[in-house]
Amino acid sequence: MAEVRTCEEYNGSTWTNTDVGSLNGAGGEFVSLAGTASAAVCAGGYIGGYATMVEHYNGTAWSDTGVDLSSGFAYGGSAGTQTDAIFFGGYDGSTLSHTIGWNGSALSSLNAMSNTRNVMQSAGTRNDVIITGGGRVGNNDGEFWNGTSWAASSTDGLSSMDLYSPSSHIDCGGSFAAAFLGGGTTSSLGAATNRIGHHDR
Repeated sequence: MAEVRTCEEYNGSTWTNTDVGSLNGAGGEFVSLAGTASAAVCAGGYIGGYATMVEHYNGTAWSDTGVDLSSGFAYGGSAGTQTDAIFFGGYDGSTLSHTIGWNGSALSSLNAMSNTRNVMQSAGTRNDVIITGGGRVGNNDGEFWNGTSWAASSTDGLSSMDLYSPSSHIDCGGSFAAAFLGGGTTSSLGAATNRIGHHDR
């Protein structure tokens, strides 16, 4: 399947790509995306190589922020708003543990995750994130981000969502008391599920 840079908007009842526009240099497979339908930020992705561009979306079109990642990656997680976001984990040929901050105009290096992880289940806000699964599938572990650093999370309720991939990043935002929505795979691409899981602090 060829990677693409198109995107769609949801209006509460239907999806459409009309007048949404395509990303410029980011996008493709598993771009890191945060924000809302009228104010979003994305970074990285994979289309024949790992993208470095950081882009903003204003509800109509994508634009290059003029700021690039120091090294391209895809398959990571993200949380926050267009002007206050984090990008974490991912893959650039190796599985990553980095955490990158975005303040709307500049990137910063933040405290890394305890473990390398990609294509993970994640949910949360800029200062309150939980992750599990991904490249650590089978470990039945997770981590949470408190706005400053990562720490091991409770494993209560995580085993059911300890999946390799959240089905092309179908998961759910929210706080650390999170709901994970949409499938994932337990061992291989042919083992997709349709689980819905909930985790409480």
